Amino acid sequence: MAGFADSPQHQLVRLFEAGHFHDVLKRAKSLNLRLSQEPTAAQIVAGALFQLGEFAKAAELLKQHQAAFDADASFLSLYGATCRRLGQLTTAKDLFSRALSIDPKSPQIRNNFANLLIDLNELVDARKILEDLLAEDPDYSDARANINRLEFRERQISTSQVLTETLSSTL
Repeated sequence: MAGFADSPQHQLVRLFEAGHFHDVLKRAKSLNLRLSQEPTAAQIVAGALFQLGEFAKAAELLKQHQAAFDADASFLSLYGATCRRLGQLTTAKDLFSRALSIDPKSPQIRNNFANLLIDLNELVDARKILEDLLAEDPDYSDARANINRLEFRERQISTSQVLTETLSSTL
């Protein structure tokens, strides 16, 4: 008797949670899943594609199912992170904002949103989010990495401004 534990989605989730992203893709293919008609399986496969750096393929799957998951914060966050990786920063900001309106306390969504804000040079807002995350959990390594990235960006901007001022004064 096959139960939920044997469902294709559950098989994919187990592989995904174990970090076997290539196996997620292989299993989805071997199960002959019609990802265009199976939104949950498509989201899991898109997550695996994201983890493997196949952002365009992940975005294609996510776009197909956006209506089905429009109120799902984790879906919107994954889609936002995917769009960020593809340089679609305005779309990513919209998706993260919607995800945060659904789940404003999620550390992962807040951290990913801060990462996007760094890309957009909205450094004050990014710093506030990251400092709040680290105040809540000083061991949150992703937030710590992003605050380091933020500080590096601030140094880049500061150095660039000094060089611009120096060049302007010599001309």
